[in-house]
Amino acid sequence: MKNTNTKTLTRVALLVAIELVMKLVGLGSVPVGPLYMSFLTLPIAVGAITMGPAAGALLATAVDVSLLRRPFGIYLLLAAASLLLQAKKGGKA
Repeated sequence: MKNTNTKTLTRVALLVAIELVMKLVGLGSVPVGPLYMSFLTLPIAVGAITMGPAAGALLATAVDVSLLRRPFGIYLLLAAASLLLQAKKGGKA
C-alpha cells in the first residue's frame, strides 16, 4: 500500500469497524444445527478483493490483534498468505 490516500485508509478503517462489530455483537456466526457458520472473514475478503492483498493483510492483522481476548491465529495466516501472494507478483497490488 505505497499509494495510500485518505479514501483507502477510510475504507480499511470502516471494514475493521464492521468486523469488530460483527464479532462483538455476535452477528458473525449463525447457528446451523449443531454447527456455526461464520461470516467474520467477509469484510476481510471484500477489502482484499477491492483494495488489494496488502489491504487484506492489514485488515486481517488489525482484526486479529484487536481481539486479544481470544485471538484467532487464522487471520494472521490469511495476512501472511496475502503478503506472500503480493511478493510473488512482484509487489504490485
